[in-house]
Amino acid sequence: MTLDIAGASTESISFTNSSATTGSLVLDDSKDFTGVITGFAGDGTPSNSDSIDLKDIAFSGLTNETYTENSTGTGGTLTLSDGTLTANINFAGNYVLQNFTFSNDGSGGTLIIDPPVISAGSQESGTATINGKGILDFETPTTANVVFGSGAAGTLKLGDSFHFNGTISGFGASDVIDLADVGSAAASISYHENAAGTGGTLAVSNGVQTAVLTLLGHYTADNFSIVPDQAMGTLVTYMHHDLNV
Repeated sequence: MTLDIAGASTESISFTNSSATTGSLVLDDSKDFTGVITGFAGDGTPSNSDSIDLKDIAFSGLTNETYTENSTGTGGTLTLSDGTLTANINFAGNYVLQNFTFSNDGSGGTLIIDPPVISAGSQESGTATINGKGILDFETPTTANVVFGSGAAGTLKLGDSFHFNGTISGFGASDVIDLADVGSAAASISYHENAAGTGGTLAVSNGVQTAVLTLLGHYTADNFSIVPDQAMGTLVTYMHHDLNV
């Protein structure tokens, strides 16, 4: 089903996802859309995901996207700017910027789809794989091993990073580890390679507690960095220095 809103609107939109169907919202004047969107979901592929088409926001390498969570953690605002026009799209639900995939809608506008968030709060062991731009969310202690798929740009979110006792493999330059319980203001990071050279231990501290993550693979301490996430936590990224420009 496609809903096309031609002008300014305060109407709130709900994607129902009934009977395994997907929906499309077309906003011809997205800069003046102030409604709230709920139920936006999908599996990360255009054919099996809800979509939002911002006809008035030109898609290019200059298009800027940010997402700001609200103070209650019940939703947030996705802001897109093409340098001339800016759209502020309000969502109800649990999202981060990595939730969204942006592309050309075929007529110069910006198409948004939503890769899935895999809630793994009850998975206490085994192996969990993050594919594509998926987000794997552990909110409780676990010994599960996490694999970032080849070529992925995934996110591992740990709500209780101090009690994460699995291993992490495949973590690369496009991936993110979100330590939701480690405050970024006083955060520090260190990495120690193991004796075999097959991995090591990444430690992120908030000055009181330390999250210790076991990584499999070849890493260098200088290539890790930490930045604030969109709430109260800390994002960990990794980039080889020879990739910096």
